[in-house]
Amino acid sequence: MTIALPEGNLPGVADGFSDGLGDLDFSDLQIPRLKIAHIDAKFEDNLSGERYSEVDVIILGLVKQRVNFDPEVDEGDKPLCKSPDNKHGFPLLIPVNGKQFDWENSNFNREDYETPDGKVMLPCATCVFATWGEKDSKTGKRKPPSCAEQYTLPILYGEAGTDPQEFSPALITFQKTGIKPTKAYLSSFMHSRRPGYAVVTRLGLTQMTRGQVKYCVPVFTKGAPTDHNMWPEYSNQYHNMRDFVTKLPTESEDEVELIPSKVVESTAATPAATPTTQASAPAQAAAAPAAAKVAVPDYDEEPPF
Repeated sequence: MTIALPEGNLPGVADGFSDGLGDLDFSDLQIPRLKIAHIDAKFEDNLSGERYSEVDVIILGLVKQRVNFDPEVDEGDKPLCKSPDNKHGFPLLIPVNGKQFDWENSNFNREDYETPDGKVMLPCATCVFATWGEKDSKTGKRKPPSCAEQYTLPILYGEAGTDPQEFSPALITFQKTGIKPTKAYLSSFMHSRRPGYAVVTRLGLTQMTRGQVKYCVPVFTKGAPTDHNMWPEYSNQYHNMRDFVTKLPTESEDEVELIPSKVVESTAATPAATPTTQASAPAQAAAAPAAAKVAVPDYDEEPPF
């Protein structure tokens, strides 16, 4: 059974009464994910559908993952391979939309990694799809791996200005251009030997464009310190959520979010690259196009999307 976390706070249960949920534990919960609506420059809660220009978050920690999609993403596609822990990859064995893991161009033999129950687990460290290519002599850039690294942050969040005591748990995942600012922000905590949950972080978006492509890059701003007495609880929540996101894949993909690298507007003209647009204020939201498609194209070593 999977239940969604409730929105907001509910009245507490009085002493001496049961809440009736004693058989449920953290593994039974469906954790919301904050997705980025790139065209509108908004964060979107995938369960409630609510959208925000900015959110305040308490970053509980970081989980590195990987995902490999076909270059052209069609509706209903699943990852060709995914790794919940950046170490062990689980290839798509049954074709979906005619697509599955590319054994022919991989450096693995399925039989060597198949378990008696039919599962296959591949080592990310030696996978050719997770390896950067040689530098191009003309551009000086290396060809990126088709399997993208992801930074998934277990967080507590609320709309900007919300009391931290009202925050709800969620997950947010960044990849490609989202990784660099995430890594830089978290590095400041590592250098000071403080956890990410030592402060409330204001999380916004900077919307950028290149040709027909609109994409958003996260912006992190340190806010007020959190209650030190809550740190043990934050640490415990991080470990629970980490266990949740790194669990082995199952037939149910409810917790997996398809994260295309960019959304391409289906317009006739192809404009030249335009300057960066700040999109932290609600009024900055861009209008959605009449028609759109999703694509996961190749990206450079310092990709624009």
